[in-house]
Amino acid sequence: MNQQNYKNTKKINKNTNKKTKVTLKSSYKPYPCPCGGGQSCIVNRREVGDWVHEDDVFRKANLPIRKNCYTAHSQNQLNAMRPYFPN
Repeated sequence: MNQQNYKNTKKINKNTNKKTKVTLKSSYKPYPCPCGGGQSCIVNRREVGDWVHEDDVFRKANLPIRKNCYTAHSQNQLNAMRPYFPN
């Protein structure tokens, strides 16, 4: 794990073999999507420039895109996606 994610870590001074407590500022920021990110996360895919199929469908139908994975689909969004669902 990245040592910067820990606020309190102990380093061993090689000259004296004593542990010294070092406080580091955390670089951790909460992920913008409640799902935590990953390959299927729409927020993560947008950030890396990957294609999100539902975004294309919603834009084509002049509907707003979802903010994150946990945002519920509106009925209009579901209707726009219906032709792409298998029967």
